[in-house]
Parts: sequence; C-alpha cells; structure tokens
Amino acid sequence: MKKVFIALALMAGMGMTAKAQYQVENSDFEGDSVKCYPWEKGDNVTTAYGYTPTGWCVSNVPNTTMPLVAENKISGYSGNGIKLKNVSVMGQTAPGYITLGTTWATAETRLTSVRNADGGCFGGISFTHHPDGIQLRYQRNISKGAEKCSLVAYLWKGKWTQKDVPSNTAIGVLSWGTATKVTMTNRDRNILGKETITGGTISKSEGAELIANIESYKSEATNGWETWTADFDYKTNSVPEQLNIIISATDYFADRSGIKSGNYIMIDDVTLLYYSELATATYKGDAISPVADGTITIEDCYDADELLLTSNGRGASIERSYDEGSAQLTITVKGEDCKDDGSFGADLTNYHTYTIQFAKRGDVNGDGEVTIADVTALVNIILGKAASKAVADVNGDGDVTIADVTALVNIILGK
Repeated sequence: MKKVFIALALMAGMGMTAKAQYQVENSDFEGDSVKCYPWEKGDNVTTAYGYTPTGWCVSNVPNTTMPLVAENKISGYSGNGIKLKNVSVMGQTAPGYITLGTTWATAETRLTSVRNADGGCFGGISFTHHPDGIQLRYQRNISKGAEKCSLVAYLWKGKWTQKDVPSNTAIGVLSWGTATKVTMTNRDRNILGKETITGGTISKSEGAELIANIESYKSEATNGWETWTADFDYKTNSVPEQLNIIISATDYFADRSGIKSGNYIMIDDVTLLYYSELATATYKGDAISPVADGTITIEDCYDADELLLTSNGRGASIERSYDEGSAQLTITVKGEDCKDDGSFGADLTNYHTYTIQFAKRGDVNGDGEVTIADVTALVNIILGKAASKAVADVNGDGDVTIADVTALVNIILGK
C-alpha cells in the first residue's frame, strides 16, 4: 500500500477571477507572492508559513519544524519562477509541490515515530474549456538521489466526498497523537480513482465524472531550462466544471520513502495548449493531405458531403468557405481559445488555414477555364469517345448526358 507524506498549505482560491478563462492566471509567476496560511482541520491556520504565488498553493507543514518547500520570485525562464524543494527534519521528509487546489497532510507522531502519514490536495479552479495539453518550463536538480518529478492535471465535473479523512499533523510525546477527521470534497485520489490509505466512505454526486487527466513524469536532471509538454487523456466529451494542476519535485503518488530531501524543481510559464490543426481529411473515402498555409489540388468537383475533416484540438472548430468561381475551398481550424469573447487567455492567432483547389464544374478539357471548347469535350464523353470525368456532370445530377451540354452552354453564356 502506498503512502504519501504531502505537506499542508493555504487555500488556492485567491487571485482567481469570476470570468471564464482559457489559461491559468499567474501561470508565469509574475504576480504577487502572498503569505501562506496552510490548511488543517477544515480551516486555515492563523500563523503564516512562508509565501505562495497568488492563485497557487504551495506545500508547507504548520505546527512543526519542517523547513519551507517553496522559494518564490527566483530567476525563471522568463522573468520570475518558483523553486520547489523536498525537505526533511528528524528523518521525516515532505515533498515540494504546488497546486491550483488546496494542499493538506496528516501524520500521527509519538516522539520521533510516525504513523498514518498521508496527504495530497483537493479542489481546484472553476474551468469550462477543453485544453489539449500543458506546457511548462523547468529546471531540475537530483543531486541527492534519483527520483521522478511529476506533472498531474485533471478536469472534472460534479463532486466527490470522502468521510473521516485525517486532516492535520497530530504531535504526541508519551502517546500517539490523534489526527482530527473531516469530510473532504474533491480529493485528488478520489477523482482520479486511486487507492487511499486513510479516510472512510467515498461517494460522488449524480453525473460526476473525470473528463480528462494528465499524469506525466521526468527522471533526468537538466543542464538548463527545458520544455515539458504533456497531453490530456480525454475520457468523455462533457463540459468540465473544474481544473487542477499539480507539479511536484518528487513522484507525487508514490510511497514517501522514495522522496529525496534536497532535490528540487524550478518551474515557469505553465501554459494550457489548444491545438488547431487538421488531424485527418478524406474525400470520397480517400485520404488527402492538406498542408497548413498551402494549397493542394483535387481533380474532382467539390461535394461538401464527401469531404470529411477532423482536427487535433478537442474543442477546436473547423470552418469552410467555398468559392464557386475559383473552385477553391478554404478550411480554417481554430483552437478553442481562438475566440474574441473577452475571456482571459484567448488567443486570436491560434488557427491554421488550408486551401484545396477543386476542379471547376464544366471545365471538361481541364485547361482551367470554362469555354466553348469544353462543349466539344463534353459531347465526346457523351458519345463515348473519351473517358468520363466528374467535371462533365455539369448539372450535378450524377450522370453525364445531353442535359449537361445545355447546363454548360448556360455557364459559358453567363446564365
């Protein structure tokens, strides 16, 4: 059974705006750092323990001599960043990590002995979009021993509750301390369907579901700032209600015995990604390969029902615009954040454009124009003197007959 010893910290609600948002505010850590009042026993403690970036929640353990895990306003990839460091005291180790939710930890001690150590985070921020991934900049030092660092994120709707969750570090001297138990809402492990080693009955509201998640790890040290990108794994097409992101200097869900005190991770520029490219395209059942900002040619007339398109963006939109005169189709794929709706983090440049040059209906001889010469070519097809071409079905009735000659003459005459 896995055990986690994850420290306490303050509520992460501060700094979040009520308006819809495509990005996480203060994700570049340029905003204020505020005093950290960690959470325990269902409330915040009254004594500050270090500082936390506005809108985020760092892990600090109150009422103990455990060192602080977070160093704010370090020199980041661009401007400021934050450093998260695993710390220890008297043989007990806690990881450095940060979250959009609220951190908590529990343990019961007797002198230097510890039992029932557990922890994690709960909650997150209000969020109603479908990001495809997360990108961040990071530096990592593992000079104190090999271990993984973690990037965990998840989108969900509804509510999970768990009864009798120990909620504080209970110090005992001659006998074991007894942690206070509370009912916890939207605990990380409950939403993600992971085993818990403390706490009682788990229940969820009607319709509650995990919509998408990321669980990504890095094992190597870095020589400088590197890029970490991970994609969401979507389980359903539902609209999310909340989002949480957790970044940890250690393996977030692993046994605490693997935490190496002194190892750290520095992070900056946490960005939600919204993809905006074509993923697949077929015309009349055949795969085609449109190129972004380029033109491909299809020697057939355009039939909107025969062109099937999908994008690589979960919430992306695909727009089509066909010009009859030129027989050109313009396809625009817009990322979900490419909307002029005033939302925080909207990116009106997040789109890709593709052009398909179709054949002009009536250009039977294929010279790029519709002229009287095409009448002769059409008659030859009707008389069986030439192979049939899709463009020869001028009136679009699915057959090439003398009626198409009339339709072609009318096109040439401008009728």
